[in-house]
Amino acid sequence: MTTTIVAPSHICIYHNVEVSRETVRFLKLLLAEGHEGPLELDLRNTRYVSGAAALMLFAHVNFLQLLYGSKNRVRCLFPSRSSNPEGHNYIVGTQLSRALVSGTLEALDQLVEEGVFFQSSNNPTRHANITVEQLTKRLNGPHTQLMSMLGSAITEAVLNVRHHAYAHNPELFSGPLESRWWQYARFDEKDGCFIFLIYDLGLGILQTYKNSLGASRIDADTHIMEEALSFGYSRFSATNPERGCGSEDIKHPIRSDELLLICCDDLRYIYRGGTNDCDGNQMSGKAKIERTFYKIDGNLIEWTFETTDGAKKEAQ
Repeated sequence: MTTTIVAPSHICIYHNVEVSRETVRFLKLLLAEGHEGPLELDLRNTRYVSGAAALMLFAHVNFLQLLYGSKNRVRCLFPSRSSNPEGHNYIVGTQLSRALVSGTLEALDQLVEEGVFFQSSNNPTRHANITVEQLTKRLNGPHTQLMSMLGSAITEAVLNVRHHAYAHNPELFSGPLESRWWQYARFDEKDGCFIFLIYDLGLGILQTYKNSLGASRIDADTHIMEEALSFGYSRFSATNPERGCGSEDIKHPIRSDELLLICCDDLRYIYRGGTNDCDGNQMSGKAKIERTFYKIDGNLIEWTFETTDGAKKEAQ
């Protein structure tokens, strides 16, 4: 028997608390019902999907399709251009619809080959290079330094998935789901910026690092999260003190007033690039941690970069 789930009209985890809560409830329902049997996901009345939420939806749907070995484990109904033009633009126009029907490894490989903004892989070494090549081609100019730093950041992010995210449940995240992440790139030519996101469905950074500290540490979650994303800290620090540089690689591409956003559990880590001093040298950026009113599964990392000298733009 196939269960039908009607998606919310707005799917987003930022800004509006009620929309965010409803989005998280929807994603959790999708996952729970998807384990019970085949699903029909009705998106025909959805009018808005943010980039981050679109990536999370892609990950949840694709996870179920790969886990149960069938692209029909979750079948989707999409908005039509005539009856819901806004929703059609956000879901079909962005090729989210294409990603949601890519329920096989062959179909996922095709997304990569065609350079679709929604992609998924579990090969960090190969795919990070492909991603940087594709992004470089779309930017106006070589942007060699930016792409080099972004390449290091992406590599570190996906290596974290391999090393940390799924260690708690290796039986579930095996085969095609082993070390798998999902990613999305969105360009805004008008404002001269692009947004790049990586998402996994594993154990959040907070819980992963907290588990390494032992029961004696009773610090607040915000402090533990800040420490986990600080230079020199790693869950392997006790046995390998040279580890702990990964968070700096993730932050390094962020220049003046650009944005890095990391979401896991019920915390949001916001890092802004530092301004330049009087000699033109860039100063260290600043981070703050907010507690959200909902708890997401996995880890979401989002970079917002300026690609021209135009106005800077926050993640949306």
